[in-house]
Amino acid sequence: MRTANVAAVAFTLGATALAAGCHLGIPIKSYEPPRMMIPTSKSTLLSAVTRLVLEQKWDIVSADEGRGVVVALTPEEHGEGVVTRERWTFVVADGEVTVAMRLEMKDGAEWEVHEVVCAAYEYLRERNQLTSVWTRALPGEEAPPLPDPRLAALRPRHTTSIAAAVAAAMPPAASASAPE
Repeated sequence: MRTANVAAVAFTLGATALAAGCHLGIPIKSYEPPRMMIPTSKSTLLSAVTRLVLEQKWDIVSADEGRGVVVALTPEEHGEGVVTRERWTFVVADGEVTVAMRLEMKDGAEWEVHEVVCAAYEYLRERNQLTSVWTRALPGEEAPPLPDPRLAALRPRHTTSIAAAVAAAMPPAASASAPE
């Protein structure tokens, strides 16, 4: 039974890699959560993130207003014998939001986390989430167009604390526990 699950997970990983633009011989890169500068307060951004997550009918697993972290899970998807979900982590500070997404696959009772990021990965879904936060935080103001060079070119003044908060909020890469 476990062999069938492993085969299904391997198939899904391969399909995910191909969907992300990975082919044999194409280099991979480290996943770097994109961020966007949004000129408003931390509390306004947290409110915008929370509204966005709830509008998408995702489950909020944890929210820490002090650290500015919201972690949400998408509904489970079933296909090809594999159950998957996405874990989204939003880290907010005054004037900026960082967003990270990890695909999780269920193997028995455990959720395994796999990061398959090809060199061609463009973070489009993450950037769409950032644009959606912008439109909720600053209604009436047009969000910057995608791709926005500020996502890669600007380094926020809190780079270390934001990176640490994202790392602390995410489960270890090998496996993720189910929400309590």
